[in-house]
Amino acid sequence: MWRFVSTFVFVLLFAFTFSAFAEEPTVSQLTELHELIKSGHVTGAEPEAFLEQNRPSEKHVIDLDADPFVPDGFSIESHKKGGKLEWNPDKVSLWFSIEQRYGGAINGNSLQKMLGSKEVLNANVLYYLLFHPELIPDEWKNKAVFFWGTVYRHSDGHLCVRCLYWRGGKWFWGHGWLNHDFYDISPAAVFRK
Repeated sequence: MWRFVSTFVFVLLFAFTFSAFAEEPTVSQLTELHELIKSGHVTGAEPEAFLEQNRPSEKHVIDLDADPFVPDGFSIESHKKGGKLEWNPDKVSLWFSIEQRYGGAINGNSLQKMLGSKEVLNANVLYYLLFHPELIPDEWKNKAVFFWGTVYRHSDGHLCVRCLYWRGGKWFWGHGWLNHDFYDISPAAVFRK
């Protein structure tokens, strides 16, 4: 009976303590907190102070070496790895070809060749940002920002690159076919030099 009450009290403390947190606590934090509560070393309002002190940093690190998400019907054609990236929008710029800058368009295959020497971001950044939309710069709205570091092949054989775009107050992902044109609203996300 006491074990049930202890567990129930812990669950209530957990719910109260974490309702104000933007991020969930780690398993190790919960285990340590539970042990401290059981031993009587943490009582009352102390759990929140304990977790605030041991809270993970607010850094957003993206693993560019991880295998990217592959939607149904697609496979990976190429994926440029890049180690761990600590997200900082000041270190990313939106790159346009000359044709795109002057209101024209460029074929995706030609654009891919031009981007070959650039440090383009891969699809892992796209998916991370979709789960953390508060990190996406406002200047990216009204554009389809492409992540050329990962090229997908559709089951029909066509190649494409994924993008982020803003519509109806939300961020979505889409794609652009390499055999189609990319316009002045279709920049590539690249590392700023």
